[in-house]
Amino acid sequence: MADISKTKNHSMDIPSVKARVEQVAGEIAKKMGIKYSWNGDVCDLKGGGLKDGKITVTASTVSIELTLGMMAKMMKSVIEKEIDQKIDQIVG
Repeated sequence: MADISKTKNHSMDIPSVKARVEQVAGEIAKKMGIKYSWNGDVCDLKGGGLKDGKITVTASTVSIELTLGMMAKMMKSVIEKEIDQKIDQIVG
């Protein structure tokens, strides 16, 4: 079960949303040492305090699910706040 799970609606086409996710994932990768790769419409995230993570893009939603490592769990509220900002950046 994910430690952080967020879903937001959007009204863009999937390629546009994926381009925004790519930009945000790149920023997060640089800042936190996370690696990411695409598997269809799912961006898989690994490393940097994450046990597992994914950003799923559908025709109407963007969902982020993160399973945090032990050290990252201590900063869950800070991470959750940043995730809220990033998902707003994607759909905004």
